[in-house]
Amino acid sequence: MIEYIPLVLTGLGLTASILYYASVLKNAEKARRKDIIFQSHTPRSPEYYEMFTKVTQMRDYTTRQEYEKKYTEKEKSRANYLLQHFNIIGILFLDNIATGDEIFQIYPPYAVILLWEALEPMIRELRVDASSPDHLKPFESLYHEARKRNPNYVPYWKRTQ
Repeated sequence: MIEYIPLVLTGLGLTASILYYASVLKNAEKARRKDIIFQSHTPRSPEYYEMFTKVTQMRDYTTRQEYEKKYTEKEKSRANYLLQHFNIIGILFLDNIATGDEIFQIYPPYAVILLWEALEPMIRELRVDASSPDHLKPFESLYHEARKRNPNYVPYWKRTQ
């Protein structure tokens, strides 16, 4: 019976090593995905800021039909790009690939709040029209996290003079 102890201990050690290696690989894959997305989706250019500013000014509508009529294809394309961009960042957040602290070092919470609140009426109506209630949910989750961190922030167009 005692002669099996080294065999059992070797088996346990091998199992522990395999589990540790799998954990390291999983974490390395998460880190790689986060790095790739942050490198390719980080706002660094004046063009990005110009686009962001123009899109957050797209608030002069009450229905999706008004939104579709009022804005050009180029304007809607910019808005869609930013919505998908922030949705990808929201996926990183929901999948615990990036923490809120990491995300909000690159994307200030007020930027997430501005974009969501500017386009929320159109997003909500689109969800109903497309029968897709989860459309842009990762971005919405990121918005709620930003709101939690900045509960008193009021977008500039909602402030009273």
